[in-house]
Amino acid sequence: MASLPTTQPLWYQIDPDRPERGWIPKTEHIIISPQKPENKVIREAWYAKNQLAYAPPSKKATLTAQILTPIQVGGIRVTNEMTLPAQIGGYPCIPGSSLKGALLSWLRRQHPTMPPEEQAFWQSLIEPNGQGWKPRAIRFESTPLKNLEPYPLNPQQSWQVLNNQEDRTRLAIQWQAGPQEPPSTNPDKIAFQVNLRHSPPPQQKTWLTQRLQETLLHQGIGRGKASGFGRLGKTSQGTWTIKLEGMKPAIQTRNLKDGINGQYRWSPQVLRAHLRGWFTRIALSQMNQANAINLTNQVFGGLGRPARLNLTSFRAYAGRTLGTNGQTSKTSDNNGYANILRQDAEETWKIEALCNSDFIPLVDALLELSQRLGGMGPGWRRPPHSFRNGTVYRGSQFTTTTQNSHQSLPDLIASLQAQIQYLARQYHLPIAPPNPLPQGSIHSIWQSTNPDQWRDIVHGVCSSSAPDRPAWCGSSQTRPSGYTVRQHKGDQPQDNYCLITLFEATIAPTLGRQGFTQIWPV
Repeated sequence: MASLPTTQPLWYQIDPDRPERGWIPKTEHIIISPQKPENKVIREAWYAKNQLAYAPPSKKATLTAQILTPIQVGGIRVTNEMTLPAQIGGYPCIPGSSLKGALLSWLRRQHPTMPPEEQAFWQSLIEPNGQGWKPRAIRFESTPLKNLEPYPLNPQQSWQVLNNQEDRTRLAIQWQAGPQEPPSTNPDKIAFQVNLRHSPPPQQKTWLTQRLQETLLHQGIGRGKASGFGRLGKTSQGTWTIKLEGMKPAIQTRNLKDGINGQYRWSPQVLRAHLRGWFTRIALSQMNQANAINLTNQVFGGLGRPARLNLTSFRAYAGRTLGTNGQTSKTSDNNGYANILRQDAEETWKIEALCNSDFIPLVDALLELSQRLGGMGPGWRRPPHSFRNGTVYRGSQFTTTTQNSHQSLPDLIASLQAQIQYLARQYHLPIAPPNPLPQGSIHSIWQSTNPDQWRDIVHGVCSSSAPDRPAWCGSSQTRPSGYTVRQHKGDQPQDNYCLITLFEATIAPTLGRQGFTQIWPV
């Protein structure tokens, strides 16, 4: 007979700040670091490591699909900061009830466009009121998951636009089953099993498979569906293919002092937060701050408010895409940059993005504007570059093909303002352009025909050692900078220039003295 434990495990303790709620792991407790071996014990204590035997898809499976974006199927909600994964007998899974509800929700939305024969098929399975499935008519099996990991989950950070510091400390932990990162060319498949009471003829089976595929790809399953999580399917072409260069979204930031090399993974949250920020900046030029935030939440979702924009993005399984030097860097971890591995900085990621058809014009215009003015994800306010004698790396940029590529900057911004005004009228929000423009809005855009002249601002005026460094330069501790930079280089002389976009009016005189020319507003 095994003896009882005589010591308490590391994870068994009382939170001194909230003794009535006990203790749960925080972001710092899930970091993988040789300097913090106790984190391994904590992770394993809370880790859903019990996994069912993961058999390959069987012939009986209704559908097989690969994970495109992280799945977070919540089971027990411990606190606002943590939700444990759904489990059956200790094994993490996608419950059949989740699949059941997701498919029903999708069918209700698609019902008006179905042919009469298909409508009759679903009506034979669904209650007359459309709110549930008929008893014993259809059964959704639970689907086992593997490789669940705890990840920090960041909220939409309004400090990027409004300098709101509160959101910076609001981090949660969510267990997710993530996709296999490229260059994997043979990702795992998940087998979904749906059984009907009677064996369906081929046409009905086709309808079932097709609608289930649509549900998993376009609507998703689990938590955060509107933000793009929980998408499964076959590798497919998105509406937009985004090529992201420079710094990459990090699960763990590289830290040489603690021996952490860094972990990088695409999350659909990155694209959503990116578009949300630019939408708010333009909305701030059309209405007061309260209404701009209200309209942003109507479109992108907020606490207790579902999103109208159903947006998702996933990293394409197209093998390893190389940097501009045409080869993968073989630099060892210790010789990389202090804040990111050299090979990750040089790699170009291909991201596929999709959204519901009603919002394609808006997303297309936002992508076109934002790719001209800045980057995406970490370091989005700066072009990709190294400094401090090549020890530190900052910046990102991206390119994509849009329907708005032919528009001038003034026309593109005017188009976005018109779309935002149209959405505002739908929610009876008054259009009242503020004067002067508030901080966070796009105040002006400046250009230099010297594509490298932005360095005079970033590493000159705003150098950490510069005397009388302006507050608008920003600080990682107190506030983001009040401007963003995009460097453009091409084959023709007219394609070589840099743009600086100002989110504060006080920066303009400095740019004028440095030889930049204001190109918007004209």
